[in-house]
Amino acid sequence: MFLTQAESKKRLVALPCQIAGENYVVVVVEPLDQLNTQLQRIRDIVFVALPAALILAAAGGFLLAHYSLRPVVTISKQAEHIGAKNLHGG
Repeated sequence: MFLTQAESKKRLVALPCQIAGENYVVVVVEPLDQLNTQLQRIRDIVFVALPAALILAAAGGFLLAHYSLRPVVTISKQAEHIGAKNLHGG
């Protein structure tokens, strides 16, 4: 049985067990303060790191596309200037 009490900030776990033919219930109570602190730290990291990672990935993708397509843009601009008058056989 698991029981979390928000008002007392504690979690209780009770598990039945049998030792040498005798029935027992093992009860453990743990404060939730440390767990809540760790979860808040993880939330803070995720809410900062995730947007930062997305921005970096978008910027990297933009730069990669920009520099890799630069020769294609150059060829395209040169092809616009080529016309029937510019084409003459050797």
